[in-house]
This record gives sequence, structure tokens and C-alpha cells, in this order.
Amino acid sequence: MEATDYFRKSTPAIFRLETYLPTSTIKKRNPLFDRQIRTLRWPRGLRPDELNTAEAREIQAAKIRGLKRYTRRYGLIVPMLCACVGAAILSRPYYVSMWFGLFLLYGPIRLSLLCNLYYAVTAVNRITHQSTMEQWELLRLTKLTERDILQANYATIQVRAWRLAVIEAGIRICISTMILLLLLFPARSRVQLDTTFMLDMMILLVLGSGYSLEPLWRMRAVTLIGMTFASWLDGYATAIIASLGGLVSLLLLQAGILIGCIWLFNRVIIFVYADYYGYNRQLFGQLIIITMIVAAMYLLFKGVQRAAFHLLSRVAFRG
Repeated sequence: MEATDYFRKSTPAIFRLETYLPTSTIKKRNPLFDRQIRTLRWPRGLRPDELNTAEAREIQAAKIRGLKRYTRRYGLIVPMLCACVGAAILSRPYYVSMWFGLFLLYGPIRLSLLCNLYYAVTAVNRITHQSTMEQWELLRLTKLTERDILQANYATIQVRAWRLAVIEAGIRICISTMILLLLLFPARSRVQLDTTFMLDMMILLVLGSGYSLEPLWRMRAVTLIGMTFASWLDGYATAIIASLGGLVSLLLLQAGILIGCIWLFNRVIIFVYADYYGYNRQLFGQLIIITMIVAAMYLLFKGVQRAAFHLLSRVAFRG
């Protein structure tokens, strides 16, 4: 047990599952979040016969373990298995792999649009219900700070949206792993461990990491946008429309960053690493632009979260 705890603490935060869970929003003990997560129907923790004798801490710990199990199963294990099957299909003749490739290209895009709507509606439903019941005003009479109240509700909304976010991220992990397998085990050639191969692997690592984690970054930003508009505006329909408007603006910002980085690559980087410098120099230029895109997307969602939470802190308790 001590060896496991030491390994967990010595592992960098970026490789720890706890870093990406909704519970990472809570930096210190929050009694309101502890109560809210115990009352959620999902994730399932203890069996019905154990709930009668279990203490509050045991129920909460079981809920968090259930959250981790679901994340590992549908965010890692199942996508890896599906990636093996998908790589085998893509190595088949062209008429088979073409339709499957089109599905892999356009399927995640449509799913992400549906997920965005679900995240926004989930946040608005939660906050509108609490505002109607005037629960926040009662909580302000306790020792909890306003920030604790907002963080608890933010983490709870993320837990509600987590099932779909993990599925979306799992699909992207499956696609990234599929491409990795096709690169490592080509159908009609052998892998050459040269500079070109290493650059290809680095590009795939950076692109796959950003592509797979983007649903989690986006989910946190969209739910916070929904919380802000639901607290700011009166009326459920108004909050939904405003949240969808904020969602569209966020997607347009994403598209703008992507187009801007591609323009920078075509106008600047491609002249620095032109054809006469060799193919590996071109790959290095692609690695630079992909790293810029991933970093810009992360900073965009992080900036939107901070701005939305700052605005939420000002409007949530304005009455």
C-alpha cells in the first residue's frame, strides 16, 4: 500500500487520472460537494443493501471509485480494443476502408456538437432549479464561502456531464491509437527507425494528446458558460438561448485559432522550412504548428473558464 501511494505521488500530475476528473475542481474539503455527490444517482457506488449501514464518507469514496472505474473502462480500455479492430479494417482494400474512414472523420464532429448541447443544457437545468428553489441564498447563511458554493455546483455539473464526455474522449483516443497502430505496423512495408519516423511519432503524440483531451477542456468551459448565463439571466428559455450563443462564439473562436495557425504555417513557417531544406525539415515545421494549435486551444478553454467563473462570481449572488 505504501509503495502504491509513493508511486502515485511521484507520478507527474499530467499522467494522473485524478487531474482530469471533475473532482479536481475541488482543491480543499467542501461539505456541499460531499453531500451533492452522495445524492447523485450516478456514478453508482455501494450496493443497495450496503447503503443502510455505510457512513457518508464511505458512500462518497465509493462514488469516486465508480467514477474512476468508468473513466478507465470507457476512456481507455474499450477504446484501445476498438482501435485494434479499426486498424485491421483500415488495412483492408480501399472500398472497405474508404467508408470506414469517412465515418471516423465526420462521426466525432457530429457527436461533439450534440455533446456541446448536452453540456449546456445540463448546466442550465441544474442552476435554474437551484435558483428557483432559492437554495443558494440559504447556503450563504452557512460557513461556506460563495466560491465554495460555486465550485461545488460546478464540480457536480461536471460529474453529470462526465459520462458523455468520457465517451467522446474515448472515441478520439480510439482514433488516435488506430493511427498509431497503422504507423507502427504498416501493411506492406517495414518500419524504419530513422529521423522521419521519430518526427512522425512526435507529431502524432502532440496531435493525439490535444485531440483526445479537447472534449474534456471543452466540457468544462461549456458547462461554466451555461452556469453563468443561468445565474445571470431570468427565465429558463433565455438562459438556454444565451448559452447556445456563447457556445457558438466559443466554436467560432476555435475555428479562428485553427485557421490563424494554418495561415501562419503557410505564410511564415513554410518559407523557413521550404522544400530545398528536405522532408524532415518540413515535418519539423508541421510539429511546430501542431504544437502551437494544441497550446492555443488549451489556453483558449482555460481563459474562457477563468473569465466565465469571474463573471459567475459577480452575478450569482447579485441579489
